[in-house]
Amino acid sequence: MNRNDIIMDMMMQPEHPSYIRFVERGETSLPEFWNDDARSRNHDMMGHILEWMYSELLGIKSACKAFKEINIAPFKSERVKHIKGVHHSVRGEIGVEFAHSDEEIMLNVEIPANMTATLHIPLLKK
Repeated sequence: MNRNDIIMDMMMQPEHPSYIRFVERGETSLPEFWNDDARSRNHDMMGHILEWMYSELLGIKSACKAFKEINIAPFKSERVKHIKGVHHSVRGEIGVEFAHSDEEIMLNVEIPANMTATLHIPLLKK
């Protein structure tokens, strides 16, 4: 079941559990707990959202071992109209920039020479 809408809602909600709350507070790394007064400020345990951003929001997924072939299928969300990121794979950098409006979709992809990619472009709603 593909429910990126639920993850997006959780990521953007104003109260915890929320990732946007950390960003709005000026945090540059993830704290230890889902509260504003956590002691420690550098924990990867809540970093699973980064994996989601690469694999679902940017849509970068390995189609076979070691990123020899990849699929790129960005998530089209009404809340995020433009996203750009780079994944540092074992074969080199994979760059994706995706933007959309009611009239157009833009997808810019850069992959290393030793890799092939299949692009899945979301459709515009009419």
